[in-house]
Amino acid sequence: MKIRMAAFLILALASQSWAAPQIVAFTNGTLIGSNLTAGTTAAVEWAPTAAGPWTNT
Repeated sequence: MKIRMAAFLILALASQSWAAPQIVAFTNGTLIGSNLTAGTTAAVEWAPTAAGPWTNT
């Protein structure tokens, strides 16, 4: 039973570290993201419609 619990915890922690970055909130012009590695940067792209054209300038 202890081995199963340890394996579960390891898999749970590993799956969180491999999760794709995502925006979790946008309030008063501030984006809040999760799943970014400390010290890394991210870019935000926007488009006038979902079909694009997409830009990050």
